[in-house]
Amino acid sequence: MKSKMKILMISCGAVLLGLLLINTIHHLTEETTLSEKQIISRVETLYVGVVEHVIKKGPQYMITFSTEKGTYEVAVDEVNGRFSNLTFIYEKPTIVENETSSHVKDEETPVDKPNTPSETDVQTSPPVEQPSSPNETDAQTSPPVEQPSSPPPQENPILLTEQQAIAIVQKQFSGEIEDVDYENTADGGYYAIEVDTETEEIKIRIHAITGKILSVSFDD
Repeated sequence: MKSKMKILMISCGAVLLGLLLINTIHHLTEETTLSEKQIISRVETLYVGVVEHVIKKGPQYMITFSTEKGTYEVAVDEVNGRFSNLTFIYEKPTIVENETSSHVKDEETPVDKPNTPSETDVQTSPPVEQPSSPNETDAQTSPPVEQPSSPPPQENPILLTEQQAIAIVQKQFSGEIEDVDYENTADGGYYAIEVDTETEEIKIRIHAITGKILSVSFDD
């Protein structure tokens, strides 16, 4: 009898321990999972832009947002809030006023239209002589037309320095620069920069030619 009671108590204790463990795991999962509003707030704060479209694919949110420079898309993990696959979609055109054409238009003077001759003028006016066609001598002595010169070849693209890449990061992220590495790639390479804040470590990739942010990741 005592052995049966002992086995029953052990079984009840195991069941209670299992329920407690499941409840703890569920509680921790709820705390680390970010809501859609939290993810949108992070994107708008990080990139100083406005979120336009949100698509959820499994544990990731595909966020489309616009800034002063253009439209981008970035993937955000709902569990750890990590940013990845930052993609440039559309660049806003820069409007440049053509000052030369405006001055030319201002300086142009209206041309008076010739008056329509009356029937009397047409009848009494003398016949107009046709201009003689140029002879071969005039055609041979005319000055040659200069051909436009070909445009100069384009120079090789200039890479950003480490200080320039760090300055781009410091405009959007506050913290201490821990490390800067350059990685050479076929499209010009990128700078991998680590920023240490009071709460987390941020890893940013900057394109070495254009200065665009390629990816952002967070480590607690």
